[in-house]
Amino acid sequence: MCQFKGVAAHCIAGLIAGMLLSACAASPKLDTSAVNSQLTPAGASAGVSAPSGTIVQWGGQIIAVRNEKTMTVIEVLSYPLRHSGDPDERRSATGRFLTRYPGYLEPVDYASGRYITIVGELSGLDHTRIGDADYRLPVISARQVHLWPRRRSPRGFVPHIGVGVTIGL
Repeated sequence: MCQFKGVAAHCIAGLIAGMLLSACAASPKLDTSAVNSQLTPAGASAGVSAPSGTIVQWGGQIIAVRNEKTMTVIEVLSYPLRHSGDPDERRSATGRFLTRYPGYLEPVDYASGRYITIVGELSGLDHTRIGDADYRLPVISARQVHLWPRRRSPRGFVPHIGVGVTIGL
């Protein structure tokens, strides 16, 4: 019986170690060495000094996806990025932007509501309509795209108390 307890303890320790290692591996390996971290989508839309060719890392919640002949265009509601590079939807949005990705991205995977982080080159502004209003949105030619796993709760951690009782924050 003691031998079984020892094996069970090793299995549990192995599972815990595996979960910790997989949690560490969740952050993408994006090349951010040349990124202009001061520029936001709202600043780029307003004409803040951001010449075409500026490298940015922006992320946020996907609003819409459109496949064209040679590229996929993604409209994103931008949020500030956490240290890990994922969008922090608990903070105020920093504007919208468009991403042009060369090739096909599956719209079911890149669906509205999913979170994404992009590193790419600012390639100008594009005019678009949101409701009845005209807007100028900055456009990124994507170099790297990271689609984040689906989130369980838009508010983050939801504590559970008792048996079958959930309290939303």
